[in-house]
Amino acid sequence: MDTADFPLCTCLCWHPQLLPGKSSVAAGAEPAICLAAVCQLDQLLTCQEAAAAPALLCREHLAAWRQHLVCPACGQFCHTGRFYLCQAGSNGVSHLCHLECAPRCESTQQVFCPHCGQEGPTPCQVVQFKASGSEQSEAVRSTELNNSSRVSADDNDDQSSDGEQQLADQVLDGSHAGLLASAMPARRPPPDAAERLWRAASAGNFRKATRLLLHSGASPHQRYPKRKGRCLLHACALSDCVPLAQLLLAARVDADCLDYSRRSPLLLATRKGSQSVARLLLSAGADANAADLGGHTPAHMAAVHGWCSFLRSLFDAWPGLLDRPDLGGWTPAMCAAESGQADCLVRLLDWGASPHRVDRDGRSLLHLAALRFDKPGLVTALLAKGCNPNQPDLSGDTALHLACAHGHHRAAFALCLAGADPTAVNKKRETPVELCRDLQLRQRMEAAAAAAAAAAVAGASGSPANGAAEADNLPTPETLLHRDLSRGTEALPLPLYSHNPDVEPPEFFYCKELRESPHLPVDRSATIVTCDCRDGRCDSADGCHCVRMSKCAAYDSAGCLTEDFLDCHSSEACIFECSPLCSCWANCKNRVVQRGVRFNCSVFLTDNGRGWGLRAREFIPTGGYVCTYSGELITDTEADSRADDSYLFDVESHLQTTTSEAGDRVVVLVGGAPAPGACIDALRIGTGARFINHACEPNMRPVRVFPGSHQDLRYPSLCFFTCAPVAPGEELCFDYGEGYWRVKGRQMACRCRSEACRYSAEKMPELLARWTREEDHAMAPAENGANGSSVSSV
Repeated sequence: MDTADFPLCTCLCWHPQLLPGKSSVAAGAEPAICLAAVCQLDQLLTCQEAAAAPALLCREHLAAWRQHLVCPACGQFCHTGRFYLCQAGSNGVSHLCHLECAPRCESTQQVFCPHCGQEGPTPCQVVQFKASGSEQSEAVRSTELNNSSRVSADDNDDQSSDGEQQLADQVLDGSHAGLLASAMPARRPPPDAAERLWRAASAGNFRKATRLLLHSGASPHQRYPKRKGRCLLHACALSDCVPLAQLLLAARVDADCLDYSRRSPLLLATRKGSQSVARLLLSAGADANAADLGGHTPAHMAAVHGWCSFLRSLFDAWPGLLDRPDLGGWTPAMCAAESGQADCLVRLLDWGASPHRVDRDGRSLLHLAALRFDKPGLVTALLAKGCNPNQPDLSGDTALHLACAHGHHRAAFALCLAGADPTAVNKKRETPVELCRDLQLRQRMEAAAAAAAAAAVAGASGSPANGAAEADNLPTPETLLHRDLSRGTEALPLPLYSHNPDVEPPEFFYCKELRESPHLPVDRSATIVTCDCRDGRCDSADGCHCVRMSKCAAYDSAGCLTEDFLDCHSSEACIFECSPLCSCWANCKNRVVQRGVRFNCSVFLTDNGRGWGLRAREFIPTGGYVCTYSGELITDTEADSRADDSYLFDVESHLQTTTSEAGDRVVVLVGGAPAPGACIDALRIGTGARFINHACEPNMRPVRVFPGSHQDLRYPSLCFFTCAPVAPGEELCFDYGEGYWRVKGRQMACRCRSEACRYSAEKMPELLARWTREEDHAMAPAENGANGSSVSSV
């Protein structure tokens, strides 16, 4: 390159004549006026302050001159707009100049800084706000701008004006460093600068906080240990100061920083009722899935305040928060009911919130509605969605107990009309009538109890045949034997009910994890295939490598199996969920099993001699994840030696990996198992899946899933998903397979009571004869490598 192509730069920003104390203005003469030309939003403004130097600059513009905030080519000050930024200055001082004023090499088009001559200044966007019409008019004087940029030492500074509170509709482009990065002084901040900045931000004083950020040297990224480890965005959430929050987001302050209580700025804004800041943070991409130490999310807090429109936007971006419980089992709908937000509760139910969720105390939405509201329409709506009016909580109280205890007349009458029992007794041996404090309500409840008793007597005095038939159709009363078999290890409790006190409850140890055998260790050192979906979607085989290994996208936005997966599902299908090593977010669509159970279920004693069973306590849509079959991982040889083989489940993995032409790892089906036969025994260790019974027309099916902890293809997790909609109170079943009945058919028959039952007592002799002929014809051993009566996963 020719030396003539290099610019000759002589910066005069620190010329001796411009230093303080060098003014040559004659004594007694009329003070000169500052002649600085300020470039602001493509407009030129003139300063009217008194000059303080021979160059006829006021003290404000003289300080800006010495900070290289003036363009040397045209002499205009770079106040607001788009400029070149050079960071090659000494002591961390940046240089600014106009885009069209920077010298450029004609041959290479290389841009140079007119201050220092260094190569490669980068364009930057100086932060700007939408001002009111009066502020954008030509009547704006730079005297007001200078006054607004001075830092006041008085803590009782005036609040920001209405024009400063008007914001840009969108957050500024995060790729620009902004005014905080280019105009912040490179000196050590005063000792009290950070504390003054926090007080200004938490009080909503936007003007003072902005001055401190620009001129005191306080960092916008600073954490405050004395303020519970919070940052300035937390302060904006406390004061609902939207302009300052937008300024901090433009300066790349972490929107997901957590305080000592693990509360993010978005969660704190919803907790304190700062809806404007919460909307801004949500639109800026803040993580709404983060929960505090109590498991509360922004959805729970927004439901407490009744922010319906905010919740609609929140659930559109984060659909998994609609029924997410906290550590106490409370969902957003329960929070809305407890806070008295009836309209918000109705909206949540319309959006698909489950009315059958129960908290740790066994209370459902119907209990909370009867407790907080005296609105028969809301009670009727919950009853129409399948809520049981006689469902007791852990204290034995029904919804009618709570309505009578709090004097809710209309809600109590609506419950009575829906079949609530006014003579039900809780654990304190109290009936709803005895809990009535209002005399009028007590009289009406006594009348309802008398009418119910008369109806029972009339039914008993009918014909014996009809009475016996009606008694057979009545549900058998059940007793709660255990409030939660998981002992709090699951997000949702798993209660145990029984209608026969003589039957002992099952003895087993609840464990979600698979207990590995020394003879069958899971290879966790195998290379885990990860994805690089930084947008967090993971919903396509074209972009996500984990989905590509699953052949197709298995989950939809609601966390249920997609129709494509259900249609093409076979015994060899498997799902590879994203692992902790993936680049995607924790809320991506390809993470369902690893988040735990999502639907309320209970263990109960069946009335047709099938022992214990598992049933749904709420509506479960098609493709919903229910539970995982867990237990001891043992070999087939050890399984054959165990006396009780009622809880064995074959793993039978026929999967193997290979490398495609593109170099990707893919899963293929091979002819035989790559490892010795293994099965899971849930007799002593397991989950609620050990209680699932057989049905010839099942509403669930097992699916092989690798939930991210390992990718050892020999031992996938056996997870149960619904293959049909399941109503509340319906038993959850799956097909054990023909291999189970080939062994167990000589001891018992199927009792599923289905019209399409294949293994009933009438059909079993014919099936046994046919299976015997097939075995004799094949001339093969009866066992043939099988492990007894274990349930087949195929």
